[in-house]
Amino acid sequence: MPLRLVYGLEGSPHFVRRGKPSNMHHLSLGHALSNKALGIFVVEVHDSRHVQIGDAFTVNPTKVHELAAKRILRYLAGTKDYGITYRKQTTDLQGENLFYGYADAGYGNQEEYRSTSGYAFISGGGAITWGSRKQISIALSSTEAEYVALSEAMREALWLKSLYEELGFIQKDPVLVLGDNDGSIAMAKNPQFHKRSKHIAIRWHFVREKYHEKAIEIIDVRDPQNTADILTKALTPDVHSRHTTGLGLHSA
Repeated sequence: MPLRLVYGLEGSPHFVRRGKPSNMHHLSLGHALSNKALGIFVVEVHDSRHVQIGDAFTVNPTKVHELAAKRILRYLAGTKDYGITYRKQTTDLQGENLFYGYADAGYGNQEEYRSTSGYAFISGGGAITWGSRKQISIALSSTEAEYVALSEAMREALWLKSLYEELGFIQKDPVLVLGDNDGSIAMAKNPQFHKRSKHIAIRWHFVREKYHEKAIEIIDVRDPQNTADILTKALTPDVHSRHTTGLGLHSA
């Protein structure tokens, strides 16, 4: 959902106290956002980032959070007939791969300074797994944030590859992952970037190891084509709509 930043939800619930108290004290914000009548399957795909942000302010919501919650619920009500469509024909991007993925990061929020990692893996024209979560440590640059997001996507890619193999489908080529940050891709491919990456926790260099083992292949893709953008940041309506389609979501 193209949730506008003017709602002021990009921040920590421990710091945000501006605005009048909400009348939603009788119905918690978290309950409203997770209502099973409206929180159908698609909330986990094209609206997961906005529900994640809104649900962080369940303790002391203000009027601005109430307005945002209502907007999310209106969006879910208007898209409740959406579903992921899979097709036999594969895209040129998928080629001989059983699946491929996108990785992205939203660099730092306004007050906690923590970035958000997002990834989505596609097969048959539709999303088969996805994730959007706050990074556990503060990234010192957008390149570092994107590098961490790539590493998290790699772990998901290898789990998917193992799952496919258990089902009898062998991924012969390296798993294709698309990212939109030149610096993070260069760090993953070139171990000589030591000065720029020596402060990064060892766990995130997992992506570099798997790249050189040829378990994965990383390709640069520009922002407008990076479908994982929808899982990390607020977008304009037209960009949001394009990435929703990229996830394979269509009205029934």
